[in-house]
Amino acid sequence: MKFFWVSLWLMLPSFCFAQNANRTISLTLTDQPLEVILDSVAQKTNFFFSYNSTIIPADQKFSCNAQEMRLIDFLEELLQGTDLTYFFSKDQIILRKDDSSISRLPSGPSNFVIYGWARDAESGEHIPGVNVYLNGTTIGAVTNHNGYYKFDNVPYGIYNLVFSHVSYDKVLFEVSVEGEGGILVNGDLSLKMNQLAGIEVASTRLIDEKDWEKTFEVFRKEFIGDTYNSRRCKILNPEVLEFYTDETGDTLFAEAERALRIRNEALGYMIIYELEYFQNFEDGLTYSGNVRFESLPLLNPKDAAKWKRNRKRTYRGSLRHFLKSLTENNLKKEGFRIYRTENVISLTDKDTEEIEGRDVVIKGKSLFWRMVFEDFIFIEYVKEKESELYLINMTKDIQQKALLTSDNLLFISRKPDVQRSLLKLKDGTVDIDANGHISQPLMVSTIGYWAWQRFADLLPIEYDPKKDRIR
Repeated sequence: MKFFWVSLWLMLPSFCFAQNANRTISLTLTDQPLEVILDSVAQKTNFFFSYNSTIIPADQKFSCNAQEMRLIDFLEELLQGTDLTYFFSKDQIILRKDDSSISRLPSGPSNFVIYGWARDAESGEHIPGVNVYLNGTTIGAVTNHNGYYKFDNVPYGIYNLVFSHVSYDKVLFEVSVEGEGGILVNGDLSLKMNQLAGIEVASTRLIDEKDWEKTFEVFRKEFIGDTYNSRRCKILNPEVLEFYTDETGDTLFAEAERALRIRNEALGYMIIYELEYFQNFEDGLTYSGNVRFESLPLLNPKDAAKWKRNRKRTYRGSLRHFLKSLTENNLKKEGFRIYRTENVISLTDKDTEEIEGRDVVIKGKSLFWRMVFEDFIFIEYVKEKESELYLINMTKDIQQKALLTSDNLLFISRKPDVQRSLLKLKDGTVDIDANGHISQPLMVSTIGYWAWQRFADLLPIEYDPKKDRIR
């Protein structure tokens, strides 16, 4: 499950390209180690270079003869024939291995198997009826009378394997599927001490029964969302929810004594969601939990085309589409443009610069990539326009927050434009896998179009628009 810190602001930017690359340099050196030339460049330009010394060719000599050459042209010529690339970040130039040939997941289904038993941690006895599933996917099973489960042909990727039972504490394991073979994963479960852990927030009060319905509608809109998909999305067991507020009444908390069952008629899924945390405050929303998808039965053949069309529309331009395109090094082909910015209130051509995907992602170990950047990055998806519902939502939000300024007054009634979002990393770095799944979702904040999309627009991790089959 993806978790979101969400703030609904309307961003109306203009753009520019990096000015750093247009600086010029004059430098002549012959048969020198690369470090020597880089040091000379740093002295002449006031940039400093950042790199791991292990990537520098040890026995290779370099030469340069530049007279008022653009810095970008100088670096391209200097590094030609090496497997090094670079990007600018404020007053530094970062060198790293060229990732233009980033490895991708193998195509087609895998032959990988995950299997094992659910057991009582104290007695060692096998436990039947345990829900075992790969978090965020359609892959799940219930342990049989021997406590056994098995998943065949697990798609390539990195997953959290969840063991869940109403009487036991939940257990999670990280599982990596990279090739053929299989892995044995047993879940040793401990009995719950308390059926409800409660929300550990000082000075909270339980919502009265007379206010429950009104509070549920607030929860539903914030959690499910206000997109076209949300109108065909229903929580089937709302009675499992309890709501709390802080002492000021400005922050809403929610917890559920059992998993929420959510029927998404727009996308064709029954969703089982084990809510762990929900907080809705003045400027944003945070929620977390584990999710399992089940395909709805196909009772009407016309639904297959509808679900397939809606899933594809929902996926295009989404955060996961962006992250998957980022790992595959084909952002522009997929319709994304990205910019680095420091100012999220009023974006201008003075504080926005266009960058490449390789400027914010580094290939890591196994199937992981590491996304690294400071401040914010601004993302445009140019292949589709914004939903009119989004513009209505943004207009109301701006009016309610009294954010009308001379910069955005003209855009309150504007026509749909390209989809625009802002992305921020809490600690400046986060790992993602080849499916576009974030390993630590609470470390990522979204603003704009992605913040508007909520639970009703969630798709399984393994969803691929080119391989979607509805039967």
